[in-house]
Amino acid sequence: MRMMSRGAGLWTIGLVLAGVVAADALSAQQQQQSGIVVVGSIVDLQQGAPVSQARIRFYRILEDLPVEVAAAQPPDAELLTDPAGGFRTQPLTAARYRVVITALGYREFTEEVEISGASPMDLSIQLVPEAMELEPVMVRGVRSQWLANAGFYERRERGLGRTFTRQELEQRSTTRVTDVFRTVAGVSMVSAGAQNRPYVTFRNNCLPDVIIDGINLGHQVRIDELIGAHEIEGVEIYRGSATPLEYSTSGCGAIIVWSIDPSAQEGEEPFSFRRMVTAAVFVTVSLLIGR
Repeated sequence: MRMMSRGAGLWTIGLVLAGVVAADALSAQQQQQSGIVVVGSIVDLQQGAPVSQARIRFYRILEDLPVEVAAAQPPDAELLTDPAGGFRTQPLTAARYRVVITALGYREFTEEVEISGASPMDLSIQLVPEAMELEPVMVRGVRSQWLANAGFYERRERGLGRTFTRQELEQRSTTRVTDVFRTVAGVSMVSAGAQNRPYVTFRNNCLPDVIIDGINLGHQVRIDELIGAHEIEGVEIYRGSATPLEYSTSGCGAIIVWSIDPSAQEGEEPFSFRRMVTAAVFVTVSLLIGR
């Protein structure tokens, strides 16, 4: 195991999560007063590729203005997506906005969205190529404190790998983790005697390290045997040198999985008995593999 001592690491995570829950209410109130930053990404609905240089405009909806006057108002925020399809606004007042997105080769996107809650707020948008007869899709995501504490969103904004949140996985209606990986360029599945439980390989057929909740289980594992798609809060996929060194030094890359946040589930605690048992199993497997 390369990440942390087993006992101390698990209890430290529990204490940190408990402290964060206590501070959430005050933090949310302060963020509402200072404005809400909207971050997200825009991708091609058909291929999943990032859409760069897409123009995004946010218009605050003012109910007391006549329609013709409101239509002539300048946007409250206007920006272009970066090469990875990502964007980040300046702080916006909590309110309802009309979001308009235009990009060369894509149908114009127009949708209303309520900007509220904790800052930053996530928006994942899928644009439809002009030739396709489909509707564009926007998914508003609520940030998980569990993923925030793990640095998931910071790494996501760097754009060095592919990431998926629980909301994005639910939208895809996947049951197995490897179903998600099949849509990622450069990632393949190799069956080795276990039906429907393949190994995940990257380019040149190398096996990436598999990390679950910060614990490196090595590369000789089938991820579908360890966790289901419905049990995941977030997934990170990195190839080669893009891999965060705090999780893996493998030259192939790494798959980092964060199990579902119990604090987001009704009736569960942020550091549940289930998570403790799961972590203990992962530690045992890691030790056996490392022998």
